[in-house]
Formats: sequence, C-alpha cells, structure tokens
Amino acid sequence: ACFTFLARLESSRWQDDDKGCGVATISVLEFFATTVRNLAMTMRLIRFATTASLLLATNVIAQEPEDDGDWIDDFVFPTTTLVNTFENISLPLVGLGVGNMPHDAIVERVQEAVGHDYNFYRLIDTAHASNNEHLVRQGIEAGIKSASGRRGEPIVHVVTKVWYTYLGYERTKISVQESLDALGHPNIKLHMLLHWPRCRDDIPWMNCEEEEEAMPAEIKQAGRAPHLDRTGAWKESWKALEEFYTDGKLESIGVSNFEQEDLMQLFAIAKVKPAIYQGNSWILFFQRDLHDLLIRNDVRFQAYNVMGEISQDATPEKFPNVFQVLADIAEYLTAVHSEQHADEPEEASREFTVPEIMFSSLVQTGVSIIPRTLHHLQENSPVAIGSIPHMTDQMIAAVHNSMRALFHKHDLENPKGKFHNAHKTDSIDIYWVNEETGEEQEIHLKLGPGEFVDQTSFPGHKFAAYSENRKRRKEFEIEHNFGETFEIHLEL
Repeated sequence: ACFTFLARLESSRWQDDDKGCGVATISVLEFFATTVRNLAMTMRLIRFATTASLLLATNVIAQEPEDDGDWIDDFVFPTTTLVNTFENISLPLVGLGVGNMPHDAIVERVQEAVGHDYNFYRLIDTAHASNNEHLVRQGIEAGIKSASGRRGEPIVHVVTKVWYTYLGYERTKISVQESLDALGHPNIKLHMLLHWPRCRDDIPWMNCEEEEEAMPAEIKQAGRAPHLDRTGAWKESWKALEEFYTDGKLESIGVSNFEQEDLMQLFAIAKVKPAIYQGNSWILFFQRDLHDLLIRNDVRFQAYNVMGEISQDATPEKFPNVFQVLADIAEYLTAVHSEQHADEPEEASREFTVPEIMFSSLVQTGVSIIPRTLHHLQENSPVAIGSIPHMTDQMIAAVHNSMRALFHKHDLENPKGKFHNAHKTDSIDIYWVNEETGEEQEIHLKLGPGEFVDQTSFPGHKFAAYSENRKRRKEFEIEHNFGETFEIHLEL
C-alpha cells in the first residue's frame, strides 16, 4: 500500500505503474539539530528530544496524487491506496465534509478548497440525503477553473452515500444514478457508500415510518420499504453497488456506520469488498475490535466528527493536563518545522495548533479525515496537515491518549508508577529536588532492599536517591507525561 505521510520533497521523479499509481521513494529532511537555536526553549521540548532521533533520515513511500501538471516542490499531499478487487486506487487522506454545510455556502467553499494552492483539497465528502451534490459539482467546476492555469486540471474525489430510505436493490440503483447525474464531470471520481445499514428505532432523530411515508411514489414502487426488511435490504443494495462498480461507473464502494456484525456479514457475501469504511472517530479509540476487523480486510477508515466529539466544553481551564500534553507536542513540532525551514521566514514562523496536531496524528497512522468547516478551511487543509513533521510512536500515543480523555470528558491524571530499589542488601532514601532552588526535600521514601513503592508524580519531577551512608547519590527525572505510567529501577 502506498501510505503517504509526506514531508517536503527534495528531488524525486515520479514513475507511473500500469495502474496509474505513481510511486517514488523520498527522504524526510533531517530536522533534529544537536542544539536548539532558541535558548529560551522550554523544558517541555526537551522531554520530547529523546524521541526525535527516531525521525532522522527516515525513508517513506510517497504516492503522487492523481493530478496534472508540475509537482510543487515543497508541497505535502497525504494519500492512501484503496485495495479493491480489481485495482488499487489512490485516495487523498484529508478532505472537506460538506454534508451539513449551509447550501448557500457550499459552492464558494468548495471552489476555495479545490482552487487554491494553499488548500489543495482533492477529496470532498457529502451524501445523497444532503441534497447538495449538484452544488458540490458546481464548486468543483469553479475550483478546477481557478486551478487550471497553474498545473492543469485537477482530479477531485467525491464520497457520497445512499440513504437508508433507498436501501434495497432497485431503490439503491435510483439513488446511485441520481448521484452520478448530479456529480457527473470528467474530473470527478465518485466513491459510493451505504450511509447506514438500516433505519434504527433507537436513534431519536431517525423516523423510519415518517420518512418512508414521505418518499416519492416512484421510489415506493421501485421496491419494498427497507425498514420492513432490516437484515436483507442493505445486502441487496450492496449487489447494486457492485454492479455499478464493475461497470466502471464508480471509483470504489464502501459502507458507513456499520456495526461489527453487519461488517462480518458483508465480508461473507461481497464479491467486491468495501474499500472505505466511514465512521465516527469514536470507533478508533473505543471499538478496537471493529477497527481491527477493517484493518484485516484492507478497508480504509475515514473518520468524521473528529473535533465535534471532543470540542464541546473542551478548554485548557477544564482539562489542563490534556492541553498541556497537546501544547507540548505542538510546540515541539513547531520548533522542528521552523528548523527545517530556517531559510524561509514566512514558513518558519508557522505555529501548529492543537486541532492540527490531533488531525495529523490520525493521518500519520493512515486514517482519513473529512472535517466539516466554514471558518478553518486552510487550517484543516491537506497542505496544513501534511506539512506537520513526522511524529514518533510516543507522540502519537500521547495525542491519542489525550483525545481519548477528551472523548470521556475528563482530564489526564498525573504520571503514576513505581520506584524500585534494585539493590539486594542496601536501603535507599529518596528526596525531591526543587527545580528552582536545587534544594532537596525528603519525601519520606525509604526503600529496603528489592522493595517497590507506588508513587504519583508529574512530568519533569526530579528526585535524588542516596545510599544509607549517603556516600552514593543518583539523580533521576520523571520523563513520562500525564496519563502515563512508569517503573524506575534504582541502582546507585
């Protein structure tokens, strides 16, 4: 798979294989210096410096977006490969969701997203039920005109969906054809998903009977009401999608909001496996079995509502430890980026935000994102997200741990762990070191030979351990972050 977590291209030449999947190997610029230019850099950056060495001279596989014209040398465009039955398909990892966007804003926003180099969106997400597919096409057409003079006409991927009132073989054919008609353009590649496997009585905003009653007569006549066939209607819909796909009318097919049991049934009956699963970002953190099932079947996860799930009431005042961790990482990556672009003052002055870090942590693990936005188009763009330096596994784990805490609406706890006296015969006395004054204060920790003791601390907390006769001394520091655990073995 051509996963792409791209840094700045130096000098690469693209080569197309027989499936149109341009592949090249590039090198991430070596960005960690042995000394930090800014002497006022805080201790928070230093805590992450030990992991930065993992990033040196990293080789990654890059995949060219299916776009005409010359490549922008310093541009970043994260893509992934959809593994389908008949071919591999390149799909951008960062897109724009417009499903619930006000209709009068869609054309302008999509045009800006597609037409401007500082955004460079090549993925738009919508749905048949949003009744805006024609507006998406108009925005893309306008964006193509804006971009055409510089690098040729771009290819734009659109993901849209079949609503649950159109489930069933004949009804789905009608919905898909309407989407094809509304989004018909030679530069648009269409990906079709089943929006839901069924209408559900346990979801308050779903009104199964009322929505069916409101359907046009020709749709009712086309097939049985899907809410009366909750286990079979979506399976017939999948057959219809497979036919459109094998006829070459759809770039890929997939599903959205399917539970694990539905997915297992789908994998059992599908002649063409789903290429995309679109779901709430919650799944990534709390439904690991479902996510693992998708990974095992080469289905790419596309996350919606990333910020919507965690942004309400999420402030540094309410969750200081979470935001401290995220701010530390954002500050460190900002410094790395500044070092990389030292000869480009404007680019070097960029400061990454906490939302950008959250988005990037998903993209850098192969998860596609489609944030909805009216006011953060550039901040959420492929250019902005793709320009964030590569994060280590430790950084990504810290970001995801913080996001998990925000999903649950609680703050991260201070680091918890154990001190262990590794000596077999000698006891150890432990003191806390005041970072400002350097004075040592006894914390009443005396560890006998081989003894463990539980301890709650905080990042950067310094301690000094003494032998019983105080002839031997060792200083150590808590290098773990909020929400993490530690075990420190002391031997003087």
